Amino acid sequence: MDDSLARRRILIVDDHQDTLDLLTQACETQGATVQSTSSAREALELASREAPDLVITDIGLRGETGVWLLEELRKIHPNLPVLALTGRSPEDALAAGFDAILLKPTDPWQLCDEVRRLLRDGSARR
Repeated sequence: MDDSLARRRILIVDDHQDTLDLLTQACETQGATVQSTSSAREALELASREAPDLVITDIGLRGETGVWLLEELRKIHPNLPVLALTGRSPEDALAAGFDAILLKPTDPWQLCDEVRRLLRDGSARR
């Protein structure tokens, strides 16, 4: 089984540029094609144009939150896996309906492992 992220499209949303850069680089190093943005609204526009294979979003975004983004994404892509990043309570993120949660600061290699797991589990559901 190919466990790389090659040919996978990942959308990353975080309003801290250093985190966005780090996570983007980690996913690209694993072969993924990454789109990144600091805005939940822009992320929704990008996902509306072309569905990614997975979305990674910070919950505590400025403006519309990661929870808002999750709710909007579920309307257009109900089976799209969405991973939350949070520095707060992971229980709140689980209650919101995210497929997985990682606490900040996030280890980029742990993130890639979790992305692979979600993509494997997601393709079994589809």
